[in-house]
Amino acid sequence: MLALFLGALAPTTAFAQVKVPALSSPPAPKPVSTEEEDAPAFDSPRASMGRFFAATNEGRFADAARYLELSKGDTEKGPELARMLDVVLARTLLVDPNELSPLATGRKDDGLPAGVDEIGRIRAKDGKVTPVRVVRKEAKGTDDEPRWVFSAQTVSQANALYDALGERWVRDHFPPFFFYELPRSFLLWHVGALALLGLASRLLSLPLAWLFVGVVGRVARRLKLAWDDHAKRHMQGPARVACMVPLLWIGSRFIGLYQPADALVLRGLRALVLVAMFWFVMRIVASFGGSVLESDWGRTRPSLRGFSAFSLRVSRFVVWVLGSVAVANELGYPVGSIITGLGIGGIAIALAAQKTVENLFGSLSILVDQPFRVGDTVRVDGVEGSIETVGLRSTRIRTSDRSLVVIPNGKLADMRIESLSARDRTRFATKLRVLPKATHDQIEAFVALVAQELAKHPKVRREDVIVRLAGMGDGILEVEAGCSVETTKFAEFADARQELLLVCLAAARTSGVELAGREPATAATAATA
Repeated sequence: MLALFLGALAPTTAFAQVKVPALSSPPAPKPVSTEEEDAPAFDSPRASMGRFFAATNEGRFADAARYLELSKGDTEKGPELARMLDVVLARTLLVDPNELSPLATGRKDDGLPAGVDEIGRIRAKDGKVTPVRVVRKEAKGTDDEPRWVFSAQTVSQANALYDALGERWVRDHFPPFFFYELPRSFLLWHVGALALLGLASRLLSLPLAWLFVGVVGRVARRLKLAWDDHAKRHMQGPARVACMVPLLWIGSRFIGLYQPADALVLRGLRALVLVAMFWFVMRIVASFGGSVLESDWGRTRPSLRGFSAFSLRVSRFVVWVLGSVAVANELGYPVGSIITGLGIGGIAIALAAQKTVENLFGSLSILVDQPFRVGDTVRVDGVEGSIETVGLRSTRIRTSDRSLVVIPNGKLADMRIESLSARDRTRFATKLRVLPKATHDQIEAFVALVAQELAKHPKVRREDVIVRLAGMGDGILEVEAGCSVETTKFAEFADARQELLLVCLAAARTSGVELAGREPATAATAATA
């Protein structure tokens, strides 16, 4: 912020300087008419006022007094009147000699008498408007020259206008060194006064910020929003800046800045308002992110917690960039051209990083939808294993043989994902191959006995037990047996599966049927209930 303000303070063409250098090197005027394109006449309003401001810039007020229409009684006061008029114009009226007529006769279309031009109007605090006019003065001898001078009426108002500025006491009691002019029409004593004002505003803002944060805390507690000592400390910074702005504005009204300097100070104050606002938003983002992570919703989503640090950094960076652009724009920097350049560069980067962007959005989709969590067992595209990490680009799955499978998130978001950890029980299923020599009664007794014994197992859900003769072929009778085992842990299911298979073998012996031996007599698979 300070660097931006100092950069705006450097001499640029953003503000028209009230007092201009010598006429020999004026800024190039805009070619709006034939009159503007011609070189100014030596005795034109433009040339005459250029010499007046060149003399006042160099402190040659005696020479500047030649451009005042003075009565005989005011001749000795001429240098002082020139100085006061110069200060009044610098404070209240932006005069650019290059905008004045370059013709010796002055303007002809302003409705004023010939030989009279108006260069502006000064509005006093009471609303009274004082016109500032120049009149043509012809040469009175060979040693004199024709020129345009401030009218007697304007000169007669110089003393009253100067008193209205409230600067006479400072001018009368401070040495000339304090009135050394800096860029943007700042005087040296203006800079010192602003520095003291900034220090005083900072000290006064401390209790004001404490009161402001206290009021905000009460409102937050009434609305049942998250508010603790950590949030209170984080709000002190933007609150201090916000409280400093009105103090600085009120104090700057008493310093008596010239118009260009006052305009720059007001820009700086508006920039401080933006700084406080975006700083406050950054604190809100950080506080909100922390509250979400500490909530029950955040605790039940480990993948979200892993992504939280990155998302908070991105959010704060976006707010910081927007704030910097807004502040730079308020201080007069050409942010439009910068944004245009960044836009063109952004298109090139986006075209070169399509896959990266696709994977980034895929990770966002996974983290928002939460099809699985870190540690869950999943089956994806024939790969079964546990989720080890969910990154910005890819997800890593650790298989049962300890190999690591990496799947890009852009593809994973479009795949069929089977979450084995999400089931509440495990399905046991097997096919019992019975030789056809068994009788009808033996088959019925075998089916009934298997169903009865499976239902007796402590981990089997009784209503899910199904045992049926499922098919015949190739000299084999197939009996399918299935049930739900009340466990989601693979080790417990393996023990229960072994016990259930032994139950099936015992039922075959008891029923007097013989199981086929050409192929594995039994097979068991696990599926989601």
